[in-house]
Amino acid sequence: MMDAVWTPLAEAVLGPVLGNCFPVQVHERQPTPRRHDGSAFDSGWYGYVDKDLRSLLGQPVAQPYSRGYCGNGNLEACRTSLWAAVQQAAELLAVTQPDPRRWRAPK
Repeated sequence: MMDAVWTPLAEAVLGPVLGNCFPVQVHERQPTPRRHDGSAFDSGWYGYVDKDLRSLLGQPVAQPYSRGYCGNGNLEACRTSLWAAVQQAAELLAVTQPDPRRWRAPK
């Protein structure tokens, strides 16, 4: 599920500000390869998403960004875009992999 939902979630968080620059700014400059054991979500550009969401929720972060990204800094807009990304990924998985017990990344 995370492999299917991660890129749409990251785009929902960073896209409102980075727009079409998102792939260049994030994917190409600091790629993190996916691994079958799930540890790929521990570092790399995933930290940008985590930091922005923690900031938006009012949690302490070291060296906060100068602006909010997800929902352009609006919590409700961010929440709406994140749930839409999750829904889109779930619908895609339901079509391409109808048995959730088999939702596994290729090894």
